[in-house]
Amino acid sequence: MLLRFDRSGTVIEARRPIFHIGVADVVIFFGLYNGVGLLLLWSAVVIVLMAGRRPAGAAYGVMATALSVFMVSFFDYHSTFMMVPAFSIGSVFYSFGCSAMAYAFPTVPVRFRRPAVIALGVHFALATVAAFALVLGPHLHADTRLLRSFVGMAGPIGSLLLLCVLVVRFRRLDLAGRTEVRTALLGVAISVLVIAVGVAMTMVNGSIVVHLVAPLVVPLIPLSIGFSLIRHNILGADAVLTRRLLVVPVVLLSLGAATIVWLALRSIHLGRMDLLVSTIVSGGVLTGVALGLHRLVGRHLFPAAAEFRPTIQQLAESLTEPQRRDALGESIERTVARWLPSGRIRLLDPVSVDAIDRVPADARGRLDAGQKVWTHDTPWQRHLLVPMRSLGQLRGVLDIAPKHQGALFTEEDLSLLDTIAALGAIALHNAEVMAALDETRRIEVDATRDDKKLTLGLLGAELSHEIAHPLQFFRGLLRRGAKHPLDPDDVEIGGEEIARMERLLGSLRRLEPPPPHRVPVALRQPIARALVLVKETLADKNVRHDVDVPEGLTVIADPDALVQVFANLLRNAAQAAPPRGRVGVVAVPTAHGLTIDVWDDGPGVPEHLVDTLFHRWFTTRGPDGGSGLGLSVAQSLVYGFGWTLEYVRDDARTRFCITVPRSSLAPDRPVDPVVPVASAGE
Repeated sequence: MLLRFDRSGTVIEARRPIFHIGVADVVIFFGLYNGVGLLLLWSAVVIVLMAGRRPAGAAYGVMATALSVFMVSFFDYHSTFMMVPAFSIGSVFYSFGCSAMAYAFPTVPVRFRRPAVIALGVHFALATVAAFALVLGPHLHADTRLLRSFVGMAGPIGSLLLLCVLVVRFRRLDLAGRTEVRTALLGVAISVLVIAVGVAMTMVNGSIVVHLVAPLVVPLIPLSIGFSLIRHNILGADAVLTRRLLVVPVVLLSLGAATIVWLALRSIHLGRMDLLVSTIVSGGVLTGVALGLHRLVGRHLFPAAAEFRPTIQQLAESLTEPQRRDALGESIERTVARWLPSGRIRLLDPVSVDAIDRVPADARGRLDAGQKVWTHDTPWQRHLLVPMRSLGQLRGVLDIAPKHQGALFTEEDLSLLDTIAALGAIALHNAEVMAALDETRRIEVDATRDDKKLTLGLLGAELSHEIAHPLQFFRGLLRRGAKHPLDPDDVEIGGEEIARMERLLGSLRRLEPPPPHRVPVALRQPIARALVLVKETLADKNVRHDVDVPEGLTVIADPDALVQVFANLLRNAAQAAPPRGRVGVVAVPTAHGLTIDVWDDGPGVPEHLVDTLFHRWFTTRGPDGGSGLGLSVAQSLVYGFGWTLEYVRDDARTRFCITVPRSSLAPDRPVDPVVPVASAGE
């Protein structure tokens, strides 16, 4: 083919062979190159969005975008020439992107930063001038062949420069830094080596094999760097890695693999079945590679997805047994640490949230509302706080340290953490309930034990108090018996008191008072018995007594209990009365029943002590004057009958008024003879 060019009046002739572009050529130079270009453009968008204003993200965006434009316009540059300007811009700025990445990856250098920035600025200016020259040159009829030759070598030179800088930095990094950069260094090294071999072959024998392997090798430079940026979060991004971000590369890589297989099968020349067989096999390869990449991505970038079921099963088994809160915390921490490569995992009490370093001011409120919270640290140091809520209440907080090598958290990580937090919150709630039940049982046991002790102590105190009356009677009886023979009535009363003491002691063995034995009782009889029991107390102070109770007045009550009531009240009256004073008992029928007053002419009880008069252990006679049980026992027995007992002070008398309802009065009937009640001095 003879080509003629008229350039500034000079005719230039060139002879070139005519190449026939077949289906395979279109698939390679259009489909494969464009697919790789779209993949690079996708990676540039993702990295720039994640990086924000960080230098490494901007450098990657320039390099990947420029290479993407180069790949997309490659076929047109060699066919229709409609995208020559785009091809020129992509070629020029790819070399600048390599220089920018050499400056910013993995971090901006500390030493020689200013000279590096100046050199980078000069490179950008030269690249911009070269781009304008290549775009405007054809329109200005300028000869740009030399410039195109230089630009054609600028890309490989930029890649070589990037490789040299990475090697130098790799040697100066620590172990963690080398782990982050190793993948990028390997990808750049392979790509530069293959390009160098291809360029050498082109210069030696004019082979165009470099054009065939370029779409497979050249993208390794930006993609390997992009993988390192995301996998180890070198950019310090705040984003969460999701599977949706990886749909585009999985689809494009699967299409690329299917395309290569299709081209390989087409080269075998299967005859009429060529197209059908190639299409079916490449379709299977497309599906297989897509599934394989999906599993590979899930295994390396989303390990939480594979660990979801066994982790939940393990956690459920460990939480089925009742445990204390600290043991539950250890189980939950071990479960999370088994699949999440984090530096430290702690289960905290909600009140400890404010003690975490650099926690947001509203962290507690957000956790109470069920929101996850990040601490105010760098992306490589910030902690994740996961709330553990049950029944609308915050039970605990999971404090998750950064992942190893600063890797990004994924959607699956957060989903599994939410599930563990929910199960753990239920377990913590159950532990709190069990602890509360155990505490309640302990309190009940202690209360029962203390109640038995109290009951035994009260019964013992009441019995010792009540036994004092018959003992005092027996003491006087023995003194009289030493001087002259005993009266048969005294002996009979002594026998009845012994029987009553036996009944009292029987209640001590049962640790409870005996059930009331209510029968009709002539009221004068227990009063007379009580006066006999307190005879010595009355005699010691020469106190006289009066009894004004109608004959035949009968009440329904326990005889022994009535003796205790009147003995306690009369003994209290005798002790309160002055020497040669008076005490008495008055019974007055009323419309509603009966009122019984046990009175004395003593000074009464001080006003401020009236409210505590019937309390156990209360006494106004000092530590040696009494036990403080008499009035309390009397009131308890009276209440047991359904009656009332009150303290009244009037007319220079102290009265303890017993109110007997009509239901406790026996109907009129003959009663047994009552032992006569003698007045004092008789």
